Amino acid sequence: MHEFKFKKVRDVKSPQKGNQTDAGIDFFIPNDYPWQTVVPGDSFLIPSGIIAEIPKGWMGVFLNKSGVASKHNFIVGAQVIDSGYSGEIHLGVHYVGRKYLTTMDSPLVPGQKLCQLVLLPVPDISIVETSDLNHVGNRKDGGFGSTGNV
Repeated sequence: MHEFKFKKVRDVKSPQKGNQTDAGIDFFIPNDYPWQTVVPGDSFLIPSGIIAEIPKGWMGVFLNKSGVASKHNFIVGAQVIDSGYSGEIHLGVHYVGRKYLTTMDSPLVPGQKLCQLVLLPVPDISIVETSDLNHVGNRKDGGFGSTGNV
């Protein structure tokens, strides 16, 4: 069994799994986060209150919590944590809802689950430029939808 080591740097619930067999580790909104009015299309960073040790050869990727995304319209932005990162993790969030949310009616509150971290192995890959590539498959340069399957 692998370990996920972390340290709290704010007043926040500890990252945890809902069930031992879950893929994701839940991260929570810190208790001192000053929630503000949210405008449709807003993007912001929420400090997680967590410093983590991602093992060498691994990466962390933040994914949506299904209820937060589908019921409340908050989705996680592109969020990769490399093993060499040692600072406080921030959670990139986008509001894709259509109405303005004030502090009084925001569905997200301190202490609530916001997103989940999944740890994935990172292969050791060399990056090599070449002028000779052997293409595999039949898509060629067609791009999106080029196989006729939409």
